[in-house]
Amino acid sequence: MSLRLRLNLLITTISILFMVASGIVIVQDAKTSIQERVEAATRVTVQLLDTVIISSTMNPSLGLTSDVLSQFLRSLGYVRSNHIVLYDLYGRVLYESPKSTYRSEVHPPDWFVKMVQPKGEKVERRIRYGVLVIQSNAEGSIRDAWRGVRQFMWLGIGFFILLNVLVYVLLSVSLQPVKQILAAIRAIEGGDLTVRLGTFKLPEFDHIAHSLNRMAESLEAERQLEENRQLTQLIQSH
Repeated sequence: MSLRLRLNLLITTISILFMVASGIVIVQDAKTSIQERVEAATRVTVQLLDTVIISSTMNPSLGLTSDVLSQFLRSLGYVRSNHIVLYDLYGRVLYESPKSTYRSEVHPPDWFVKMVQPKGEKVERRIRYGVLVIQSNAEGSIRDAWRGVRQFMWLGIGFFILLNVLVYVLLSVSLQPVKQILAAIRAIEGGDLTVRLGTFKLPEFDHIAHSLNRMAESLEAERQLEENRQLTQLIQSH
């Protein structure tokens, strides 16, 4: 495995681990935010409807509490993070709040819904001639959270691809001197001691080139001395 491939794999692994860790933190923050948002919305809704119930009870002239509450809920419409149902004494539905249309174009996957789904809260109020049920509903908040997480995922994937391309190109350019150094070493091994390397921008490769040049010069000088010594011996013998 080449050095360039090893470095690419190392950077890829680090990038993936960073993205996974960031994703976990973001999902946990989203879960906490959704839980707090739903709880706050449920408390406000319960307090509001309790006020209507108490007001209707203290003023019988307004009519039956179930009728007053039904009219109020119809005028109120959808209440975010809550699903409200009003039953009569026989269990028939007098009113049911409409479904959430907030971020209806967003469809979070099941695994994300399971991870951020808050604890459900259910509140019942028995009123005159009916039962009011308030159930927490985090569908809109979950869709909103998934929209933010999805944007982060696409941004992370784009950054991951861009980073790997830049690293690959940078390593390809930076490691070009390695080919020249290896070619010079093979030439020296083959007996060509005249090979020399030029200067490189990276100081590490430049030091290696200078060291290799000095080694080649030393070997060439030794070979010349050996040839001169052999020539001298040959002349002396003759």
